[in-house]
Amino acid sequence: MIIFRLTRLVLILSVLLIFPYYSDADTVDNIDDLVMLKDVVMCMECHKEHGKQYPQSAHATSLSEHNTLKAFRKYIKFNASTDSSTGTMLRDDCFRCHAPRVRNASDNLLDDISGLIVTAVDYPDTIKGKSALVELSKIRIDCCVCHLINGMPEGEVAPNMLYGPGWDEHELAHMRDHGLDTIGSPYLRSADMCTRCHNDRFTGIPSIVKKMHRNSELHFMEADLNKKTCQSCHMMKGEMIIHNMPVYGGTLGFKVEQTADRIGLTLGIVSFSGIFLNMISMVYSKRKQRKRAKGVDDRENVEI
Repeated sequence: MIIFRLTRLVLILSVLLIFPYYSDADTVDNIDDLVMLKDVVMCMECHKEHGKQYPQSAHATSLSEHNTLKAFRKYIKFNASTDSSTGTMLRDDCFRCHAPRVRNASDNLLDDISGLIVTAVDYPDTIKGKSALVELSKIRIDCCVCHLINGMPEGEVAPNMLYGPGWDEHELAHMRDHGLDTIGSPYLRSADMCTRCHNDRFTGIPSIVKKMHRNSELHFMEADLNKKTCQSCHMMKGEMIIHNMPVYGGTLGFKVEQTADRIGLTLGIVSFSGIFLNMISMVYSKRKQRKRAKGVDDRENVEI
């Protein structure tokens, strides 16, 4: 036992000497360096199934999804006349959830990212627009965000620590290949982990942003009553943990699921009804215009 502990200590010390430690105090000036602070490319080599699932999740396009980018573009345009940098404003109001990695970005890099958003939205079918989209996709919500940056409550994350569900503590492969120790995090498995972003109670951001992200309080209340966490419905398929974050992945019949279905169906019916009524209104309006025009023509003919 003593030999094993000594061997493990030597391994940890040697890895820490080989792998540089980057902290939240480090600031970088380009996106590639920002990604390299905690590179997650190798995650997919071992966690192949999760690697296949993740691109299907909304997290994978947290900074490059079309409608999200359009919202950011409008935000930039709305705040363009202020004295503050739109990059730092995006960091404080949007990126702390959509791109937590940018906490290490310099002010210049934040402005560059703001410029990439403008380019991606304004020139979508050009080479520079597509290139901007590729760059933005590098700083999405990835493995690093949930398992390192947000693996514990804010202010409690330890350096070089990988946070997992709990059954792979002190995984030697993580230490050997990535220089990261692994411990279980009850916070990672709690609803608090998800609601740090998925809520409408942020302080210091415009009310319009809160309205855009408002979640149903009924959803959270019913989840509590049924002793369900976000993960138990959105990250479980039977006994398996999944990372494509489906709208619902738990037991059928759960009230929140039924509520979500009813809301979705209601919105669909309302949208279709609105379109249908608008079409009828347009047809009726055109018929009235034709009748009115015909009446004028008839009067003119009578006068003649």
